[in-house]
Amino acid sequence: GNLVAQGGTRVDLTYGLHHVKAIRKYCYPSEQEFEISSITDSVILSAPRRMQGSFVVMTDKDGASVYLDGKLVGQTPLDIKEMPAGDYRVSIAKEGYADQEHMVSVLPDEETKITCELDKLETLLIKTNAYDPEVAIDGKIVSGTKVQVPKGRYPIELNALGYRSKSRVVDIKEGINRYKCHLIYNYGPQF
Repeated sequence: GNLVAQGGTRVDLTYGLHHVKAIRKYCYPSEQEFEISSITDSVILSAPRRMQGSFVVMTDKDGASVYLDGKLVGQTPLDIKEMPAGDYRVSIAKEGYADQEHMVSVLPDEETKITCELDKLETLLIKTNAYDPEVAIDGKIVSGTKVQVPKGRYPIELNALGYRSKSRVVDIKEGINRYKCHLIYNYGPQF
């Protein structure tokens, strides 16, 4: 006979009575007893029951959407009393504010709490002589020349086909920020 273990693994067993204890992270151990009496007998163990914890998300601005592993679960303030223990990717989003992402472990019989300050997005308008420039802010390519970023100091790089790239550090303040950048035409290799 055989026993189907985690992930569909097949384990060959001898005839007779067997006692199996399944142990999995964040789960209550489960025990099962069964008998193999012929070569065609198969047993599939039931999955261990997940332990529960509680999970709380607070933000300084109420109404932020909270996603667990990409699935919307509610808005802040959020309090989930019985949540399966485990590791989760938590994303927090609110229009007009920078998205945040955290990795958290909800532990059995404990409260896991995240408290976040949301960073308001400010507007940066980039004006340049080049058509359709590629703009990178803090090393990340962004779309277009009207960009939303939190207040702060950022390295900006502009690239455009046929032009030399240009880099500069820009201070983003509250409100609308403007950055005018004249790119120099690249005449090709210099000999």
